[in-house]
Amino acid sequence: FFHNFKSEEIVVKKWDKQKETFSDEVASDEEAVTFELRLNLKNIDSTLGPYPFENYRSWYALTDFINGQTVERLNPLKGKISAQAELVSMETCLMENEELNATVGCSNSVDREHPVRTRFVDQQGLPIMKIRDGYEIRFLAIPQLN
Repeated sequence: FFHNFKSEEIVVKKWDKQKETFSDEVASDEEAVTFELRLNLKNIDSTLGPYPFENYRSWYALTDFINGQTVERLNPLKGKISAQAELVSMETCLMENEELNATVGCSNSVDREHPVRTRFVDQQGLPIMKIRDGYEIRFLAIPQLN
């Protein structure tokens, strides 16, 4: 997740063991204070960071180019980022979009009403995958120089 920290701000996220991801539930201020006291922030290892310590100076210098607006613009609509993109097949996209599904009239299950299962494959016969809506990082397009 992206977060633009303000001075002395602490963010406490709850871990969902079932889903193996952060919960959407926000920790209360009381839980955050308890966490802060337990952790004793002054003793946190200074090498903690989302980058190798040997690159610290470069990363630190680059942070001057990021502000709250940049963080908000890049943040996926669902607010979650993972090392592996949240990919879904075109069939799944179609099945999850009830309005489009009703228009096209396809089904993910085979029965008398739907004797053929809809499949989208590329030239090699592999399923066509796309990033699930709302989970993509929202980069800007790089303008073309003419």
